[in-house]
Amino acid sequence: MKHLHLLSALAVVAFIFCSCSNTDYQRVIPADASAVVKIDVKSLTEKADFSHSSANEMLGSMLAAVVKGKDVKKMQSYINDPSSMGLDFSMPVYVFMVGQHFGVSIKVDDDGDLKKSIQMLQKQGMATKPIEKESLMCGSLLDDIQYTYSSNTFLLLTSLEGGNASTGRMARQLMKQDEEDSFSSSEAHLKMNEHQEDVVIYSQLNKNNMKALSGLENLLVWLPLSKQNVQMEALNTINFDEGKIYFSVKVWGKDEMSQKLIDDANKNLRSIQATYAHPSVNMVVWGAANLKGDWLLSHMKESKQAKEMLFLMERAVDIEQMLRAVDGDVAIELQNLGNNDIAYLAQVQLSNSDFLADVDYWKQSMKEYGLSMQSRGKDAYSMQMERDTYLWGVKEKKELFFASEKANMSPAPQSVLDNYMTDIKKSKFFIYVDLAALHNTMIFQIPWWGEKLRALKSIVVKSASADEMTMVVELTDKKDNFLKLLFK
Repeated sequence: MKHLHLLSALAVVAFIFCSCSNTDYQRVIPADASAVVKIDVKSLTEKADFSHSSANEMLGSMLAAVVKGKDVKKMQSYINDPSSMGLDFSMPVYVFMVGQHFGVSIKVDDDGDLKKSIQMLQKQGMATKPIEKESLMCGSLLDDIQYTYSSNTFLLLTSLEGGNASTGRMARQLMKQDEEDSFSSSEAHLKMNEHQEDVVIYSQLNKNNMKALSGLENLLVWLPLSKQNVQMEALNTINFDEGKIYFSVKVWGKDEMSQKLIDDANKNLRSIQATYAHPSVNMVVWGAANLKGDWLLSHMKESKQAKEMLFLMERAVDIEQMLRAVDGDVAIELQNLGNNDIAYLAQVQLSNSDFLADVDYWKQSMKEYGLSMQSRGKDAYSMQMERDTYLWGVKEKKELFFASEKANMSPAPQSVLDNYMTDIKKSKFFIYVDLAALHNTMIFQIPWWGEKLRALKSIVVKSASADEMTMVVELTDKKDNFLKLLFK
């Protein structure tokens, strides 16, 4: 709870000053920052039409409840006109993490106006009086956040471990650090500034950081990002446009070994041939890749969870032999059968079907684990696992299928995927989610939030190479901006 309190407090103060960004102010970001976020607050607030939103009205009501005296109007004016606080939001805001510290750096426009703003917060009991230390103005906000500012930089810094004195010293050190000691002198910083999206996120990818990350890089499942000694970096971007939300990620290796992992994945991921891009009328999610079985199996063995799954399956069937036979398109389709009933269908191209020779042995071995398998025709079988029945088999010796018992295995004469055929064939990994087909399900009926979700039509995820991926969320109304709907 203490950590949550600190993060929440930092977010509140940053918002107050932002609502209220000369590259010198970027120099305070330490070179060893594990994550850096560049935020175009001016663009985001304009796209959200924040000044005319109900969220702005609600914030005004909250301020009226907690701010004393005549300062309510002054605080509201800071939100409506950020420049009146002395901060320049025509420049991006930078948020960073280093060790257990979180920081926010904002460009100062007028340090005199900034001082007046802090004095107003001081009168409300939200800040301490600015005190000069080492030619810098310093103090604290909301008890746990240290602020430091000069004529061009306003820095907020807090620690998850507490310790205001040491955090204050660190803030002053960052304000005085040389360019060569700063993140702003790095190649990653240059790459960040090449992007003009609403949000740009740099992060270090290694075993220690993966649990804290939730960006698009987690969908690059062919890269062993959590493997010991792997050192990679990533840039995620987010942009809110009319009718669409764009997400992207690009990764690169920090050392030769890590870059080789990316290069090897690139060699083994092949362009999708769209062999199975004709889903059923019940399709809500469709995903595809083009894989070679030997590489797929070796990659799966790099994952502890995948190894455990292979071990469990190997007790009943020769799953390794089946995986080694994979050679070509692999497609998985989730189907909405109504009443929250979901079925799935997997289709796989094979180089051979030699594993069929062992099916009779599998039928016997399964009995030891309470499972059963019966023949349904030539190279077609059903498997009973507890209360569920699954169908599987091989067509013409070269196509493996695995499906829920109720799955619709008949392709529709026309499909929404027809509109994406060019993208599918240019991709090495592709996912389509038909959100419109899920609008009647439970999650889309949640008050307030469900209304926002029902504005979304589909999600398209695609990757043309092993080191990058894009995701596009399409809105039902091509003129809508999701940010504006969110704050409506």
